[in-house]
Amino acid sequence: MRTAAHEHARSGVYDGPEVLDLVAKTSDRLNARQGDVTHAMSELLANIAYLDEDRRLRDLLEASVEGNVKTIFHILSNHISTDNLQPTTAAVEYALRLAQRGIPANSLIRAYHMGQDNLLAEFFAEVQRLECDSELKLKVVHYISGVLYRYIDWICLYLLEIYEQEKQRWSTASGNVHSSLIHKLVAGETAGATSFVAETGYSLNQFHVAAVLWVPGNGPSSDEVMVLECCVRDLAARTGSSSPPIFTAVDRNTAWAWFPRSTNEAPIDMDTVREVTAKGPVRIALGLPARGVTGFRRSHQQAQSETVWRQADRYRVPRI
Repeated sequence: MRTAAHEHARSGVYDGPEVLDLVAKTSDRLNARQGDVTHAMSELLANIAYLDEDRRLRDLLEASVEGNVKTIFHILSNHISTDNLQPTTAAVEYALRLAQRGIPANSLIRAYHMGQDNLLAEFFAEVQRLECDSELKLKVVHYISGVLYRYIDWICLYLLEIYEQEKQRWSTASGNVHSSLIHKLVAGETAGATSFVAETGYSLNQFHVAAVLWVPGNGPSSDEVMVLECCVRDLAARTGSSSPPIFTAVDRNTAWAWFPRSTNEAPIDMDTVREVTAKGPVRIALGLPARGVTGFRRSHQQAQSETVWRQADRYRVPRI
């Protein structure tokens, strides 16, 4: 089995066991404050376009960062070759989720390169604290930089392939006219409101109550979208919707829905929501009733803001 030392020997970077010992020492010191490193990097990467859409995506971003950082520390502390690696579950799941939501792959790749730069800066600061001469410090930094480059190059290629496959699969499975029109309307493109009604059969000239629904966890079950859609239909039937609700899957764990209320300005009865969600694992956040195209968007925004939940929550009642 090839080791990291063999890789560096071939490239002319490896300079003997003393360098490896100092690399491991540096990595172990950073690993001791891995939580802070992970959190700071996650906050930085969340500023990239599209990566801060909601709390669930942020949580998954931080889990992916944590998995990658721990793997890098493990590689450096134990001199493991990148040929022997497998990506973390969180890193793969995050790439899949971005593909399902139609978030551009360049946001994912940019995150990895920004993370590489951020972590290298942390390593550089830690190397400066080593008690050795400057030439040896330079060799240590050179070694660490080489490992980081190979790791990021490897995982970006790996995840890009997964991303493209999932994007194609998800596009085929759930990319439809309804989904496209809904996302455009939510994004503020009101020019297509007429075609929205014609294509979906859902009237915008009424009161709506928006919902964000999700199934906790990141499991691979393909039935979760169906569970969410059944929950929406059940709620619509039991809360007096004036016509069928409109529904779109955002990813395999999350969906958006709107309940048509005609002229009814009253909020949806929360006792009924409790009864429906008590049947299964679905969690739901609701917006307030609002009218027209603007209300369609505003109620959704309120539901989105309510998805910052406690782990034990079943539902959140909108704040007024």
